[in-house]
Amino acid sequence: MQPVVKNKFTFHNYDGSKIVSQGFNQNAETDILRDLRVVDPAVDMKKIENKKDRLLADTYKWILDTDQYACFSRWNDAQPDRDPCQLLWIKGHAGTGKTMLLIGIIRELENKYKSDSLAPSLSYFFCQGTDTTLNNATATLRSLVWMLLVKQRHLISHVREEYDVSGPTLFKDGHAFYALSEAFQRMLNDPNMSPVLFVIDALDECDRTKPGIENVEEVDPQDCKRVLVCAALAFRPLSLCELIALAGLPPKITVRAIELCGSFLAAREETVFLIHQSAKDYLDGNFEDRLQQSGTAQGHADMGRRSIEAMSSVLKHNMYDLDYGFKRENMKAPEPDPLAPIGYSCVFWADHFFESGETSSCKRQLSDDGAVFRFLKEQTVRLWDPATGAHRQTLEGHGDSVTAVAFLSHGKTLASASEDRTVRLWDPATGVHRQTLEGHRGEVTAVAFSPDGKTLASASGDRTVRLWDPATGAHRQTLEGHGDSVTAVAFLSHGKTLASASEDRTVRLWDPATGVHRQTLEGHRGEVTAVAFSPDGKTLASASGDRTVRLWDPATGAHRQTLEGHGDSVTAVAFLSHGKTLASASEDRTVRLWDPATGVHRQTLEGHRGEVTAVAFSPDGKTLASASGDRTVRLWDPATGAHRQTLEGHGDSVTAVAFLSHGKTLASASEDRTVRLWDPATGVHRQTLEGHRGEVTAVAFSPDGKTLASASGDRTVRLWDPATGAHRQTLEGHGDSVTAVAFLSHGKTLASASEDRTVRLWDPATGVHRQTLEGHRGEVTAVAFSPDGKTLASASRDRTTLEGHGDSVWAVAFSPDGKTLASASRDRTVRLWDAATGAHRQTLEGHGDWVTAVAFSRDGKTLASASDDRTVRLWDPATGAHRQTLEGHGDQVSAVAFSPDGRYLTTNFGSLRLSFTSALSDQHRDKHPTVHSLYVDNEWITVDGKRCLWLPSDYRSPEVAVHGNTIVLGRRSGGLTFLETKVA
Repeated sequence: MQPVVKNKFTFHNYDGSKIVSQGFNQNAETDILRDLRVVDPAVDMKKIENKKDRLLADTYKWILDTDQYACFSRWNDAQPDRDPCQLLWIKGHAGTGKTMLLIGIIRELENKYKSDSLAPSLSYFFCQGTDTTLNNATATLRSLVWMLLVKQRHLISHVREEYDVSGPTLFKDGHAFYALSEAFQRMLNDPNMSPVLFVIDALDECDRTKPGIENVEEVDPQDCKRVLVCAALAFRPLSLCELIALAGLPPKITVRAIELCGSFLAAREETVFLIHQSAKDYLDGNFEDRLQQSGTAQGHADMGRRSIEAMSSVLKHNMYDLDYGFKRENMKAPEPDPLAPIGYSCVFWADHFFESGETSSCKRQLSDDGAVFRFLKEQTVRLWDPATGAHRQTLEGHGDSVTAVAFLSHGKTLASASEDRTVRLWDPATGVHRQTLEGHRGEVTAVAFSPDGKTLASASGDRTVRLWDPATGAHRQTLEGHGDSVTAVAFLSHGKTLASASEDRTVRLWDPATGVHRQTLEGHRGEVTAVAFSPDGKTLASASGDRTVRLWDPATGAHRQTLEGHGDSVTAVAFLSHGKTLASASEDRTVRLWDPATGVHRQTLEGHRGEVTAVAFSPDGKTLASASGDRTVRLWDPATGAHRQTLEGHGDSVTAVAFLSHGKTLASASEDRTVRLWDPATGVHRQTLEGHRGEVTAVAFSPDGKTLASASGDRTVRLWDPATGAHRQTLEGHGDSVTAVAFLSHGKTLASASEDRTVRLWDPATGVHRQTLEGHRGEVTAVAFSPDGKTLASASRDRTTLEGHGDSVWAVAFSPDGKTLASASRDRTVRLWDAATGAHRQTLEGHGDWVTAVAFSRDGKTLASASDDRTVRLWDPATGAHRQTLEGHGDQVSAVAFSPDGRYLTTNFGSLRLSFTSALSDQHRDKHPTVHSLYVDNEWITVDGKRCLWLPSDYRSPEVAVHGNTIVLGRRSGGLTFLETKVA
């Protein structure tokens, strides 16, 4: 039962002055009251009380303490700065006690105003659906007016004139409701009317709310029924244009049908919705009798079919006529929006077919040559992202068991707690580790973000709670006071209260802004293992090793009730989004669902083979995830208790689970030191090229393009087939991260550079290690072969042996004739050397950040340098003159190379057409046909400068290799993505 306050009526000019009687004939007044009376509501109320048993004060007193009732009770206070609250709406399902609650309120008001001559009067009525004399609008209005006139007889003047003409028929004929409505309005506007409170019970039992659709004359009744079917079965309220498409009716017919079904439907701001839950309940309960004899399954099948028809007729390529690469945030839908009529269909068509079950219509639509198959065959590319899959990625890095996980509200940050005494912050989209929060002197047991995302709280075995700034990682303050390990933390919905649970058997409430301790909740006989606030913030649940869950009032600290039933320690608690269901997990291997308002146990979810360590509801409340010591996560339907699926893959106990805000990603933490991300809808593992256990630091194609080498922070080089993505072999031997790889011109030798200060030479065909080149005193950052293959140059942070750079050397390259060596450095310069003598020729300056790569054109007349300043500079190596700066890169440029004809420059982002060409002869150019400019610009792949393919965030990387029409993206997670392009 939920009281709701709204503004409704306005009463006028009551100042407590004496009301003057109009001096009507007493007998005439009596006749009017006698003929107006249907029933004495006061007597009727006593009858209801006797029938339903004696009214207990405790059953209604609680409502008198609510903010809504307090606001309503002040409706007559004259406060110009505040609108009066003149409607108290009590809403609830049948049998929840609304009638007795209203009787209690009436009794309370009668007692309150009994001795006050200036107090408002009461007029009330109890609708009763089973009594034909008391279940209609006319009876309701007659009774309310009757009670009003009994107490304020001077208002009889407003019906006297009509009564003198019509007599008793004024209140009983077919126009009685309209005549009384006008008289009632005049009474309300009478300046001499004293304040009055109207109380009406069970308006939904008035038979005038039933549809009467069988008697519709202006529109075919079947059209009305079709509109009602769509409204009743839709998964969300429909816009008018969506309803027109789903009903398959002309717009005018649909609009008129909505008007005629006004007892069930309402339209506001172009949205059509059912007026009340009772309307939904009525339609569901009478669906086959009143709407569609074939049942709801066929109704869903029809809506699925019409959705396919609507999408097939409307959808087409590039409906908004946008240029390639147009950013979504800059998009504005045209008016009218061509997608508006099918917005609902695009999202829910499959759900309707699912709900239709095994109907013959559904089978026909889903057959091999059915409407759905034909639609998907034509439309899939524009409608669906084929990259689905369940297990998305594993986040590694903690040095001990991961104990908890939590998402920031916008879903772009994931926090994980560990027994290694740290909290790690991750990007869940890419798996990239952002920062580590250190400071706790014991294992970190729990983490929680404040609702505004500006504070992260961590609980620890060191008996403290630490508050952090998740944006910067800065430690703000430490909350001390618990006498034992802190096991859990939770923020109240407004973020102004923080609760912490502890093995000292208490729960403490804090002000997170100041760190001030507000109060301590005591009562558990065992350690408190978890805490959770209800969504409305009015209830705090605490789980304990004493096998119970306790419910508290966080405002006062009062203990409300204890939930008992688990056979072992309770390890976790979670509220469903609407707050009407509480889930508790236990070491007894079960999850229990409770009604937190009554404490009633609803059902027990069984199936885990180990203790249940954590529970979490999806944001839409339709899925419950439970983590267990049996190394699995189980997904349940909280409405039915049905087990949906089991997520397997962790190598040890699963300790925590959390849903991303949109509900499409589930994170699980485990004692195997990992965090796994899942798609809770499917459970299907997505195929990826994985193998490296560290970030990919460099990639290079062999000269013939048939082999791709990738270097990694996991100390290995991996060789791949770029045509199939197959992993061929792993080259192991380096003692630290591998930083660079390079093939000899004939492709039969591969060189790898490493932070272990060595260069290794390999046979890429067999994977055999040939030799190790030692001598550098710092990590080796780059390698390059001379064109004739007789010299290998290596760059290092030790700045030797060709000395002159003021900082680490990042890259080296030989000129085509082998006479010049170019070196790139962190000192923001490029130096040119005589390869034969080692003499320094000149220094090229101009970059604003580290220079990361250098390359000569095939004729040796142009040198390109790449930099972290996001530019590429072109130089004349003969004179050192700066020719051109190529700008617009979306990130640091880490690789450069010229196309064979010198017309294109390839960077780690792709190929760019140069505004001038190297001086190659026309005869030489003819041997190298023109290629398209293929380029990776951070989040876009462009062809000849036009954006063609958008890259999701976890596929963006500075490590990019382009060979012909093949693009390879190296990811920080250790994976490689191969993209084969076809450009006409």
